Amino acid sequence: MTDLSASPARLEWPAGATSHVTDLDGPVRHLDLGGPAGAPVVAVHGLGGS
Repeated sequence: MTDLSASPARLEWPAGATSHVTDLDGPVRHLDLGGPAGAPVVAVHGLGGS
């Protein structure tokens, strides 16, 4: 596990990830990490504070 307390403000994205921005009453960045076809997994963090 990565210790984020010592990390710089900008973290590197995992290899193969693609970044997208969607307008949900304001810009929201999300990453597509790839993976097998089928049902997607969506994790949301911090959206309520925007």
